Amino acid sequence: MLRFERARRTGRVRVTEAMFPGYLFARFNYRATHRHLGACHGVSHIVKFGGIAAIVGEEIIQALRAAVVDEEIVEIRTHIEVGSEVQVLQGAFSGIRAIVTQVLPAQARVKVLLELLGMEREVEIAESSVLPRISHPLAPL
Repeated sequence: MLRFERARRTGRVRVTEAMFPGYLFARFNYRATHRHLGACHGVSHIVKFGGIAAIVGEEIIQALRAAVVDEEIVEIRTHIEVGSEVQVLQGAFSGIRAIVTQVLPAQARVKVLLELLGMEREVEIAESSVLPRISHPLAPL
């Protein structure tokens, strides 16, 4: 499971989601058991690429096991950096996308570049009022 922050209409919320929702990793003899597995309750299909069953390398499985011990929840922290796209969550600019131009850690604030009425404006707001634009922490940016 992953825990991370997501933007909602009400502001910033912490959500917990499956790392790979809807997937089960299994080791099996494909030729001998693929028909049995495909007929199991809850199994919709075996992931294939070009008609060939997908194989996840042992090194990837070991890295996942090392990262997640005893079914713990992995906490994903968001990092706001200069140049990253963020969504404003609170205040007059709520819902607007902006680009971070400066991070002010001492004041827990950021400066963002907003486009308003066809003009660009730099505005300083609380860091807690913005969130990087990602749909899921493991999704490509």
